[in-house]
Amino acid sequence: MRILGINGSYGQGITYELLRKALLSASCETELRDAQDEDIVDKILEANAVIFATPTHWFAPSIKIKRLIEKMSELDN
Repeated sequence: MRILGINGSYGQGITYELLRKALLSASCETELRDAQDEDIVDKILEANAVIFATPTHWFAPSIKIKRLIEKMSELDN
């Protein structure tokens, strides 16, 4: 089992720390990556589970996560 944690925040604040702690508590292989990493879609496809961590701004996810979702939606076509 492999869990991928995707950080959607722009720094290493609360969102990053919560994601890091969640991955540390898992009893399997984990990896923490940034939502803007070049190979992030490949990493998502390789993972058994994915945790998306994002701060909310005006009740919406960060731009980094929005862009990742757009990139992932291209996989349907």
